[in-house]
Amino acid sequence: MILSGGVFKNENPLLYETVCSQIHRAYANIRIEQSFYEPIIGAALMALDERGPKTDEAHEDSIVDSSHCVDYSSICEERSR
Repeated sequence: MILSGGVFKNENPLLYETVCSQIHRAYANIRIEQSFYEPIIGAALMALDERGPKTDEAHEDSIVDSSHCVDYSSICEERSR
């Protein structure tokens, strides 16, 4: 199982550990990892799929490559104001 999103990147591991504990309670042998990419990358790729057939993979590669350049912390700070 892949967990993603800023809520799991908190300095306090309590939420992550609680979620993992509950998952393991129901599925003892499951492997849990954190996603390498932010959830927005999946949303962007799904939007590209909705647009129709792909002519090449350049758009997907561009989205994935650019995901490392976004400063998500500033977005969160802006919303909390």
